[in-house]
Amino acid sequence: MSSANSIQRPFSGPNKPTFSCQKCGITVGFKKNLYVHMRKFHPEKDVVISNNQVCGLCKETFHKIVNLHEHLQKKHEVKLNFSSETFYSEEDFLKWKEKIELESRSSFFLRNTSQKVGVKFSYYVCHRSGYSNLKLNRARHMKASGSVRCGCTCPAVINVSTHTVEEVKEITVQYQSVHVGHELEVGKLHLCETEKSSLASSLCLGIPMATILDKTREEYSPTKRFGLTTRKDLHNICRDKQIAKKVILHTDDATSVDIMVKKMQGNTKNPVLLYKPVGGEMDNYSRIDKRDFLLEIMNDAQEKLLELYGKNCVMIDSTHGTNQYNFQLTTLMVHDENHEGMPIATLFSSRVTTEILIPFFIEIKKRVPNFTTNVLMSDDTNSFPNAWKEAFGNDFKHLLCSWHVIRNWNSNVSTKVIKPEKWAYCYRNGLGTNTNMKLERWHRQLKYEEAGGTVMKRLDKTISLLLAAIAKKLLSHVISIERGKLTSRVALIQKRHKGSEEMDKDLQQTQHNPSIDINQTEQHQIEKNAIISNLHKASMDSVMNTILTEYEDIGRLIRGLKSIDQAHYVKEAFAAIKIHLKSTDNATNLPSLPPVQQEMATAPSNKNIDQQRKFIKKNKGSKRAKQQYNMQVP
Repeated sequence: MSSANSIQRPFSGPNKPTFSCQKCGITVGFKKNLYVHMRKFHPEKDVVISNNQVCGLCKETFHKIVNLHEHLQKKHEVKLNFSSETFYSEEDFLKWKEKIELESRSSFFLRNTSQKVGVKFSYYVCHRSGYSNLKLNRARHMKASGSVRCGCTCPAVINVSTHTVEEVKEITVQYQSVHVGHELEVGKLHLCETEKSSLASSLCLGIPMATILDKTREEYSPTKRFGLTTRKDLHNICRDKQIAKKVILHTDDATSVDIMVKKMQGNTKNPVLLYKPVGGEMDNYSRIDKRDFLLEIMNDAQEKLLELYGKNCVMIDSTHGTNQYNFQLTTLMVHDENHEGMPIATLFSSRVTTEILIPFFIEIKKRVPNFTTNVLMSDDTNSFPNAWKEAFGNDFKHLLCSWHVIRNWNSNVSTKVIKPEKWAYCYRNGLGTNTNMKLERWHRQLKYEEAGGTVMKRLDKTISLLLAAIAKKLLSHVISIERGKLTSRVALIQKRHKGSEEMDKDLQQTQHNPSIDINQTEQHQIEKNAIISNLHKASMDSVMNTILTEYEDIGRLIRGLKSIDQAHYVKEAFAAIKIHLKSTDNATNLPSLPPVQQEMATAPSNKNIDQQRKFIKKNKGSKRAKQQYNMQVP
């Protein structure tokens, strides 16, 4: 996307065709003016009269539409319907025209006009009338529904004559309503001006296109065009009504982005930290190529949030699909007291490498010179930590997002094992984060909520959308501070706190160890064997989940025992572990465990009646099964 290319591309559109007289060389803009010139100044030269009015029933051609009307009535016995109307304002005429178009499922466009003294003639023809002028080297495919033009002349016309006397208008209309040569297809119609104005007002109010389309679907009728409105129609309305004029500052995307950036740089609070267009140079960074594109944005509010919440952890990730140039969007994020992600700085770049990220971080360092963080979390790439070291030094801990680790685990087991400090949970105790899901959620919000799930082709639209999304995010943070917000993480903490308060607090302190009463029937003594100094640094969630998971695994193993000998083996193993826990010896001094004996079918515990019934039914007729069952039942 180069501004040089935008200068080379013209925006004035194609030149209008001209017509030259072969006798004297004079040039006129319209063919009818050439005929007038030839009849007036070269009467001796024969004028070729074209018969371009084609009958839709027999393909016979005529010079005038009046001759076609006579042909249809006499030869094909088509009953044409002529009517006349009179209006005294142009608004009344347009309302009548729109009404008859809706009723007849047709549309009329202005073909040409002519002017005489005090009278103006306007000729409206059916929009299906005529031929489609296809280019020889057409690059675009034909429409799936075919051309709107029917390949012949439709006899339906509206001839309007406007008489003006002392600023008073009298509009006389001659209308022929019968259509020949095509079907009255709703899908071939255009939206009328009233419908376009209604849709344009909804777009100006900021109503999402998906919501507008849902409302048009509710008004669907097989005889009306409004219910067939598509997203392309809405984009065309935005273009024609210039609704996106504040976003699209120029028809060329590169020029529009350049104008937008210069406007932001002209503000008193300049949010643009770094800008390098394609073709520009950065003298301080020789490794950045001229073809690279960089645009870094961070406003004052984001700067304060970085100082407030970024000391513990910052997260960074990149995403694609925000523009048609394959520029990637890199976001630096922190999480607030409600455990919600807040974007701090964003970077649009043509590639995400260490040499591109170094100026990104250095510009942030210039804004916040004393900033340091404990944890930098990113995906599995060295570009982010290497660039961060260049800007902020080595005093941080780099973690990989566990979601990316799990995704890449099967394909890269050998490479992950040699870096356990990057992915293992035991190295994350007290660091406060495991995944970059807040960044993933932010990118999803940009792509699917703000952009509507479509890839934004123009970069200026993406920048405008990003700035609006950041403003919404910052405002939601202010609202959560002023009015409070109960997030899922905070709700979980409150639920656990409430559960701890409801626990039995009947604790009796003895001389050495405390004891607690359970259900007022049993008394258990709490014995203190050791103090783990680093336990308070661990995450209680991960510790409890690990213990419960191992407990469930042991329970499944016990329930899967198939012989009494195995049960005795497990019993002796637990006895050995108990002896080991009470001793101060190392794990290498564990008593030898008894060998596993031959597996034999055994009855389930008598505490599970359903499993006992299934066991007896399955082993019905087995004496050993009945004996085992009788031994367990008291």
